[in-house]
Amino acid sequence: MLDINLGCPQTYAKTQKIGAYLLERKDWPLIESIVAGLARAVSIPVHAKIRLCNPASATAELAVKLAAAGASVIAVHARHVSAERRRQGLAKLEWVTHIRQAIQDAGLGSRTKVISNGNVRNYADCIGNLRATGAAGVMIGEALLGDPSMLSRTNGEAPPSPAHISAEYLALCSEYTPPTASIIRQHIKTFFGSRNE
Repeated sequence: MLDINLGCPQTYAKTQKIGAYLLERKDWPLIESIVAGLARAVSIPVHAKIRLCNPASATAELAVKLAAAGASVIAVHARHVSAERRRQGLAKLEWVTHIRQAIQDAGLGSRTKVISNGNVRNYADCIGNLRATGAAGVMIGEALLGDPSMLSRTNGEAPPSPAHISAEYLALCSEYTPPTASIIRQHIKTFFGSRNE
């Protein structure tokens, strides 16, 4: 799958006018042409991740355009872009449902699937998200980075300690070609930091 990240809210994306900072209506022809060009050029599915547009009601229109351009999957992080407060408040999952329905109504639902992103901190949240949105799947970001075993606990069991997760991670790093030392440090910091959110 080839992923086009139109959901990145970071300051770097803002200064470079990339990621979620291409979601303004004036940039839609550009991102439609990117999706269409890639869909024609590659034999693998093209996936686009988006956030909510301003206004949020415009997001369904954009999603239909991306589906028509050839996106096989559209992941919707149902929050507005903000470099300063990336996950302030709950994601607005009702928009995922609205976007999925708009793609269906446009006759594109059989070829373009919608994935929901947001509000998942454990297995029960994952199931709740799927039920609430009717999405084909759920994308999980930083919560899963902080607790890689999250989806293996289906009955509310307590998570393993950050020290246990770190030891397993370091064992994998010694078995496989490890990433850089700074990435290893960042991953371990995330294992410990996720407990404080």
